[in-house]
Amino acid sequence: MRHWSTLYRTTIWAILAGSLAAASAGETARRSPQSSLDDPSWRSQQEVARPWTREEMMSAVPDDLPGVTEADIAGWAAEAAHDTSYDRAGGPGVIPPGLPAGERSAVAESPGGPPAVFAAPADGEQPRGYAYPAPFTRYETFPSYTNFPHQTVGKVFFTKPGVGNFVCSAASIGGDGVFTAAHCVHDSRTDTWWTNWVFVPAYKDGAAPYGQWTANHLWVQGGWINGGNGDFRYDLGGAVLNRKSGKKLSQTVGWLGFLWNANANAHWTLIGYPQASPFNGKLQQICQSSYAYSAGGAYPDPVGVGCDLTGGSSGGPWIVKYSKGASNNNYLNGVNSFARCANTGCSTVLVEMFSPYFDNVAKSLRDCIVNSVPGNPADPARGCAPGT
Repeated sequence: MRHWSTLYRTTIWAILAGSLAAASAGETARRSPQSSLDDPSWRSQQEVARPWTREEMMSAVPDDLPGVTEADIAGWAAEAAHDTSYDRAGGPGVIPPGLPAGERSAVAESPGGPPAVFAAPADGEQPRGYAYPAPFTRYETFPSYTNFPHQTVGKVFFTKPGVGNFVCSAASIGGDGVFTAAHCVHDSRTDTWWTNWVFVPAYKDGAAPYGQWTANHLWVQGGWINGGNGDFRYDLGGAVLNRKSGKKLSQTVGWLGFLWNANANAHWTLIGYPQASPFNGKLQQICQSSYAYSAGGAYPDPVGVGCDLTGGSSGGPWIVKYSKGASNNNYLNGVNSFARCANTGCSTVLVEMFSPYFDNVAKSLRDCIVNSVPGNPADPARGCAPGT
């Protein structure tokens, strides 16, 4: 009897383990990156995109910093308990940053892999943090927007068809690509891609020192689109930009490194162009913040920090090891995404900022963007490897 009882339990656990593995694999597939080039109507609209006039840029309004309800967060916590929301297999990884063409190249990471500080906590270990309101320091970028890494960060201008012109923020991540928030490229409720999409690196008070870069096509993490509910755990997107005089964006302004599957016990430099009151969208602003809490209280759900950036800053980068230099510094590890609702109607949000957690699927989105070229998106089904 003991033998069959043991066999029965072993069989049941094997079935459960297989079910959880299948659920995790299914969730990863559901979150696979998707491109706007799959939408013929978007292609026809974006092909006629042109540079924006200064007047158009100055009159564009901020895309709201989204608010997430406590009901949404409770749902995330329940899913996180079953560990099907994230793919962290293989542990932390880093891709180094780079300077513009003609400047000193980025120094490769040491053979030993990423520094230990990036290692993810052991299973069940919760990061340290702060209670709300979490501390932060905020100031304007200095001394120059055209210094690395500030020149990799820019303002985004786009049109919501039938609604008007809006602004977000984004950052160069290599090749022809920029990384931003999914809600800065796509509306999951109506399955609508934004049009007239333009990136202006190092924008300052209407000036575009490196020019305007029009989008050839856009990307989002599939979990944002599938289900049509705009799940902010997957609020990650980007764009592949047309080249200027044959040069890639990364050759012109450089690019940030990339860090994924990392420890949430980190300090970030948040950068963006807040335009909603009390800001005016003319200047690049920085928040210096450390880990405060996870949405739902469960690592690695979206990571929250103290920061008072407002609408218009959405999509701006969270940088780990921020430094005015490229080697072994300046890793993208988050984006300005959302805050929690401060009241029932969510007419205001709390003074904080959340980013989706960067796991292997976030890394896949990065690969799809960086390994695409104008007119030829990488194939997610083939791992978004170069040349696909």
